[in-house]
Amino acid sequence: MAGFCEAWGSNVLATVFVDYVVKPTVRHVGYVFRFKKIVEDLKEKSKQLKAKQDSVEDSVKDAENQIQKIDAVVESWRKDASTIQHDVESLEVAIQENKRCFNWCPDLCWRYRLSKQAAKKSLSISELMEKSEFEVIGHPADLPGITLLPSKEFLPFKSAELAERQIMEALKDDGVNNIIGVWGMGGVGKTTLVNEVGRKAKELKLFGEVVKVVVSQNQNIEKIQDGIADLLNLKLDKKSEAGKAEQLWARLQNEKSILIILDDLWKKLDLKAVGIPVDEHQHKGCKILLTTRSQQVCSLMGSEQVVRLDVLDKDEAWQLFKSCAELDDGTSPDILKVAIEVVKECKGLTIALSSLGKTLKGARLHKWREACQNLKSCTLLDIECVAEDDRNAYKCLKLSYDFLKLEKTKIIFLLCSLYPEDHLILIEQLVRHAWGLELFKGRNSIQEARDAVYTAVDDLKACSLLLEYEKWWEPSYVKMHDMVRDVALWIGSQKESHFVIKSELGAREWPTNENFEHCSAISFMNCNIKGIPEGLEYPKLEFLSFSDGVLDRNKTMMLSGSSFEGMKSLKVLNLERIKRSLSQDALQMLTNEVGELRSVRLLDLSFCRRLKRIPPNVIRRLSKLKELYLGFCEFKFDEWVVEGSTNAEVRNASLLELNELSHLTILRLDVGDFECVPQDFVFPKLQNYSIGIGGNIYEVYPSKRYLKIHKTTSLHAFKNLLEEVELLELNSIVNCQSLDDARNYQHVPVTFSNLSFLKIESMNCFRGLCNGLPPDGFLKKLKTLEITRCGSLKSVFPPSVTKNMEQLKSVKIVDCNILEQIFEEMEGATNDEVLQKLERLEIKKCGSLKSLFPLSLAQNMLHLKVLIIEDCDMLERLVTEDDNFIEMLSNNHPPCFQELEALHIRNCCKLEYVCPSSLVGDDLPRLKSLVLKDLHELKQVIALGQGRDIRNDWISFGGAESEQLCNNISVVEAQGREKSSNMEYAVIGNHVEQMFYLHQSGYILSNLKGFEVKNLPELRVIWRTLKQLVTLQNLERITVVGCNRLRYVFSPLLARNLPNLRRLIIKECEDLEQIVDTTSSSSSPEDHHDQQSLSFPNLEEIEIESCNNLKYVFPVSIVGDLQRLKDIRISKARKLEQVFGCEDKADAKDNDHQEAETVLPKLGRLDLEELPSLISFSSLDYHFLFPSLWTLKVRDCRQMTTSFSIDLQSCAHAKPQTQASQQIEDSEAAQKEMWPRGSDIIHWNTQSEAVKGRSHLNFKKKNCVDAR
Repeated sequence: MAGFCEAWGSNVLATVFVDYVVKPTVRHVGYVFRFKKIVEDLKEKSKQLKAKQDSVEDSVKDAENQIQKIDAVVESWRKDASTIQHDVESLEVAIQENKRCFNWCPDLCWRYRLSKQAAKKSLSISELMEKSEFEVIGHPADLPGITLLPSKEFLPFKSAELAERQIMEALKDDGVNNIIGVWGMGGVGKTTLVNEVGRKAKELKLFGEVVKVVVSQNQNIEKIQDGIADLLNLKLDKKSEAGKAEQLWARLQNEKSILIILDDLWKKLDLKAVGIPVDEHQHKGCKILLTTRSQQVCSLMGSEQVVRLDVLDKDEAWQLFKSCAELDDGTSPDILKVAIEVVKECKGLTIALSSLGKTLKGARLHKWREACQNLKSCTLLDIECVAEDDRNAYKCLKLSYDFLKLEKTKIIFLLCSLYPEDHLILIEQLVRHAWGLELFKGRNSIQEARDAVYTAVDDLKACSLLLEYEKWWEPSYVKMHDMVRDVALWIGSQKESHFVIKSELGAREWPTNENFEHCSAISFMNCNIKGIPEGLEYPKLEFLSFSDGVLDRNKTMMLSGSSFEGMKSLKVLNLERIKRSLSQDALQMLTNEVGELRSVRLLDLSFCRRLKRIPPNVIRRLSKLKELYLGFCEFKFDEWVVEGSTNAEVRNASLLELNELSHLTILRLDVGDFECVPQDFVFPKLQNYSIGIGGNIYEVYPSKRYLKIHKTTSLHAFKNLLEEVELLELNSIVNCQSLDDARNYQHVPVTFSNLSFLKIESMNCFRGLCNGLPPDGFLKKLKTLEITRCGSLKSVFPPSVTKNMEQLKSVKIVDCNILEQIFEEMEGATNDEVLQKLERLEIKKCGSLKSLFPLSLAQNMLHLKVLIIEDCDMLERLVTEDDNFIEMLSNNHPPCFQELEALHIRNCCKLEYVCPSSLVGDDLPRLKSLVLKDLHELKQVIALGQGRDIRNDWISFGGAESEQLCNNISVVEAQGREKSSNMEYAVIGNHVEQMFYLHQSGYILSNLKGFEVKNLPELRVIWRTLKQLVTLQNLERITVVGCNRLRYVFSPLLARNLPNLRRLIIKECEDLEQIVDTTSSSSSPEDHHDQQSLSFPNLEEIEIESCNNLKYVFPVSIVGDLQRLKDIRISKARKLEQVFGCEDKADAKDNDHQEAETVLPKLGRLDLEELPSLISFSSLDYHFLFPSLWTLKVRDCRQMTTSFSIDLQSCAHAKPQTQASQQIEDSEAAQKEMWPRGSDIIHWNTQSEAVKGRSHLNFKKKNCVDAR
């Protein structure tokens, strides 16, 4: 038995010895002898991580382009990946710096330390790679509620104010039925009113969400569902109407409060079919505000609260009309007399008053009289289905139309009625229709026609016949009021009109009871018709437009060859977005008979998803064709006829047919592969074009001349287009060394004189913009230049090209490894206008670049706003300094870069300073964002000249609202993106001992709101200030991290002037002894007074972590002023003794008069963790009460003498040791929870008012007492 025990014991000891002695020893010895292998593994893993980062960044960019908010998990991964890569780069630098010594004299300690770090980093990268597969990259971002922006149309008239007040009261009253109806005759201003109500409801936070959709006369349930879902960022993936309703229903039930505005109801809407909770399922937090012309509709919808919006009274109508017609005291009395009669005829209708007033603005007396007479005599009895109350509005609108000066403006007005009710009208679409219909004879170019159309649209908007569409990102749209559209359709339906219109919305069958004999234009919008009947005669039809419907998604439209036989006068054929079978055998091709439409000027096949073939000679026969749109078609143009193909059944039209169209002026075309372009083919001369070869162009209708060419062997096919091109993208063009080769005598020079945007990418042979002297006017209109991955490029702008750069605004150069110069020195005097408009310069990954520009050109850059430089290893300075540098600076030239708002420089390891002070003057007054990251040699931002006054030895950021000051860590970029659009920040490198010397000359940081210092290991003082200076009064957030030598954050003077400080975070500051300096040897009686008057009246959050020399957070004297404090988190501070303390007994005596009980009324969270020296919450025997505390966490505070408890009213108490006995006596009677001193506590107070407001977080009460 003894032998067994001995054997067992020896085996156990051996196992323990191996596990705890041998294996760790082998592992640590391995760090020394496997050094090379470990470092190589790290490099390989770092390379893999970099590839994954690039992939993630591409996905992030795609998400951001779709206006998505990046997922928090992805952002965290990006931050961690960037941090690890930075650490790896620093580790590699350390290895390289010590490599020579290591080769000749191995240092085992050095090898062990770096090898161990490398192994840990490899493991961290592996763990990070495992987390790199993301389910989602981004989520739909919250967009501004554009439809609810303040409207200039809303006027404070009594009727509108009364209606608005009634609606707002109903919205606020929970007892009112959830459906509120607003009714009134057409044109009275109902839409404008509910827009204003919605805006105010959102502004006052009456509802979490406010959405508005237009229902219109022809109700479309799916359109309503999609509109609501779109505004809620809800993706409806169900296909059926009922399925979408279920999804919408579930989402609306989940909303705490929402207001849904349903505008323009003509009949009862089935809310349940839409997906809006109704009846017994009606969601109390969901209210509906509807508008209608009929009070009966309000009743049918179940509106208990019904508000009528009446017409304007006599005085209000006169005031509105006077404003629109611009009548004043200087207006002729005769005109004023007639104007009063006109106002009477408008019957108080705002749309009539506005339209007529603007129409008659500036008119002479005879025109006023004619208008008045026409209003009185016009009956409009032949307008069908027009209510009696609406007739006056119709008369006024008809008169506004009659008074339009130009016939072409009238036709543009009528063209707008071809679109469905409440449809957005793209002005560019009006332009192409007008050009195809030849409405503007005598206009020789599409640009001239465009100018005429835009002028007509402006005239129509000026008299309220068209409405401005207020989305700022889509300024080229207009809308037409439904009543105005009704009048336009009536006018266009008259036989005597030379432009007769039929507009069919959502048609399922071709109209059989209509006489189209006199019809000039037919529009089928959102149609689902089966096809055009055969044998129809439309002798005057010039315009035929179809747009695909949404009701029958799987149906296709059948068009036979004989469908167009009776349309010999057709000029515009728009088959946009139609899922069509263009013959009975469903071969999905354009029929041969289309080629017989010899009068067609415009053919639009955009977004035709099923079209596979265009037979040969169809396009060729359209001899009068001016506009051809073939964008976003899923039939592949690489299946156009290829040279040598003989199979007639599968042949497609050839690009050569385009050269047969002598009138062609506009072309929209995508070709998948350049190999499908016939040899020796040359595009004809065009006025406007968007042509993509090897890549799509994201523009439906070309408004500028745009070429995007990818992977071609020659630019010969485009020689007729290059001279006039305005936007040019070249990608992977084989053997292309320059845009223009002036040294080739057989070459015809191209000036690119109209080019405004130029992008050159992945062209390894590209050596420069021009080979030799360029032709006159070369690139003279260039505004934007982007060059990426051009490995042979050494210089971008030679002097011969630079001299033409008077319009240049933006330059971006990326990944050009041998680039040595961007702007070369110009000989002789420099034109002051050269580069004067340059606003943005972005240079990245140009490893051979030593400087950006010569001084002579830098002095011209008076409007430069953004300067970004990254990964330029050889960059020494921004401005080239030569022998004439000082002499040139002495010529009294104005300071440079005075408009600079953002200066970001990263990873330029040889840069010593940004620019000389003599170049920029005393400061950069517009600078808002300064980022200087990974600049290992940076000594100064602004290099000081000899004899410069020390008072100017600082940088002023005069316009900044928020500046962050950090070092070279990857988190900076993520923080910058997370901030709101009005937040600005600065980043400063890590060789800093004293950050700001604030002197008496000004309040340089008086607008500062956010301040952040990170990883500045040498920083000792942040603020050094004279006593007279008072600043930082707007500072709200302070973060200090990784400043190991910092002893204090604020002087007493500065701390006394932080009235708006809300958040204070301090982490990893090893030497920090005090937050507010109270022990300085230079302290005076005034300083002592400052200490006594410290106050942080708005402080809400304190977070302290890993500050191992800190003994207390704040002096106990300020406790009474912390009435807004909500959050205290303190952890890993080894020497911390009190949260609120005193430096000595004298200070304690000064505070003896304080009351025994101290209340922190807003404190909701208190975390005290890993504080081994913590004795008490306060250095004085205060009894603290926390009535709002919802979470209490105390862990590893073994010396703590303060006792914590919760009373029956859920108020938390922190009592000193002297009151402990009394607490024990009262515990059963008054205490609900009580913990022993020094115990660990985790407590969630579910009864706290704060927790009740956070009930959706599902807090659970948990008490954990560790009585160790």
